Amino acid sequence: MWVVTVTAALANIGLNLVFVPRIGAAAAAINTCIGYAILLIGVSAYMYRVVERPVAFQWSRIGLGSLLVVVAVGSAMFLTAENLALDLITRMAAIAVVIALFAALGLMGGPLAFVRTWRHQTAPKR
Repeated sequence: MWVVTVTAALANIGLNLVFVPRIGAAAAAINTCIGYAILLIGVSAYMYRVVERPVAFQWSRIGLGSLLVVVAVGSAMFLTAENLALDLITRMAAIAVVIALFAALGLMGGPLAFVRTWRHQTAPKR
């Protein structure tokens, strides 16, 4: 299992050495995402080999959520304005749109269901 972690870390470091001097902080963020994707795939492959009853990932939801995050980050990077306040508002609007898409596509069902359950359990008795 440590091999997967070291591989992901080395990929992240190697990509950072190549792309950060040319592109900057955005490359570091993207490289970290790539490193975590390698880690996710490697740990999943290891789990399927070792565990008797592995967890059934919903790969379509993971892929769709990842795509939405990439769209949010990409749009927030390229939606710039001269005015600092307007720049902040446009970036926050892009993130809000992606959060709304997460909710509309049902990708936030787990956390929202937890909140609803918690609120129901902690509500005062009448």
